[in-house]
Amino acid sequence: MTSGKARDDNEMARALFDGFVDAILPVIRDYLAHGTRDHAAIAEAFNARGIPCWGRERWIATDIRMVLSHGQTRQQASTR
Repeated sequence: MTSGKARDDNEMARALFDGFVDAILPVIRDYLAHGTRDHAAIAEAFNARGIPCWGRERWIATDIRMVLSHGQTRQQASTR
């Protein structure tokens, strides 16, 4: 069974991550809208611009996919 503190910590981590996705998702979508379809190229651009990544030092293509997926999941949940 999960303790109350662990549950609170998980909820806080989720809220922080949601805020991170809310902040970075429009930037990723802007790259996509302007023709940059390669997730690795977006990651490289973020690294070159010094945009911090969640939980690691540098962006990789998987991080871009993860943010896009999380954003899509949250959007679908909010329309239900």
